[in-house]
Formats: sequence, structure tokens, C-alpha cells
Amino acid sequence: MSILFDSKAMIITIHTAHTSYQMQVDKWNRLLHLYYGRRLGQDHLAGLFPQADRGFSPDYYETRHQRGMASPDTCPQEYTGFNVGDFRLSCLEVADSNGAAGADFRYVEHRIERGKYTLEGLPSAHDEGSEAETLVVTLEDPIK
Repeated sequence: MSILFDSKAMIITIHTAHTSYQMQVDKWNRLLHLYYGRRLGQDHLAGLFPQADRGFSPDYYETRHQRGMASPDTCPQEYTGFNVGDFRLSCLEVADSNGAAGADFRYVEHRIERGKYTLEGLPSAHDEGSEAETLVVTLEDPIK
């Protein structure tokens, strides 16, 4: 397995023996899911999701004057937020102490580590040949 990062295109690609998984950090620091399937070469598949105006969909706040940018509910987000214009089912619901609900996760950083971490008390994959790599991605909600 190998984990590659293209710092110019901000694309992370994970290769296994037969598959590839690809993510991209866009210019607003959203982590986008680009591809999972048959193993790729050196290709980037960001072009599979062209930006288009979705008249029925809201825009992110920072793109509110630029119709045609990816909307939260049509954007192929790797990890969706909550109550920020994405009408798909969310993986969580959060509210602050005043009762305002919402979460808009943005990419902060990632690390590629050698080896495989362990999950105490849980089954997990094994790294018997010391060939594994671990991708750690940090996301945060910029509104605190």
C-alpha cells in the first residue's frame, strides 16, 4: 500500500494492490471524495465533479456571490457537516451552549505515518510485513 500527496493539486491518493482511493482539499479547505475503485495510475480525477449552478441548492457562505460553485448538498464531501446547507443525512448533530446547531468541517492538516496503529480491544487489520502506512486527517469547524 502507498499513500501519496500531490501538494500542488492538494490530492491525497491511497493505493492498495488492486484499488485506489482519492480525496482532494479544495480552495475553501473542504475535503472532497474524488474516487474509489480500480487502481489508478498517476491520474487525478478532480475533473469528474465540475462546478455548476444548482438552482435549488444553497451555496456556502463564502461563495454566496459566485453562483456555480459547488453547493454543500451536491459537493462530494468526504465528511459532511450538519445544518450548513447539505440536505443529505449527516453523521452527527451538534449544538453550542446557546442551542445553535451546525458543523462545517474544514481540512486543517494530514499526516502520513509508517506502520499501523492498534485499536485496543477491537479487531483490526494487521501489518505483518511492516509495509503499512496510516493516513491521519484533521478536520475542524472554523466557527467556534
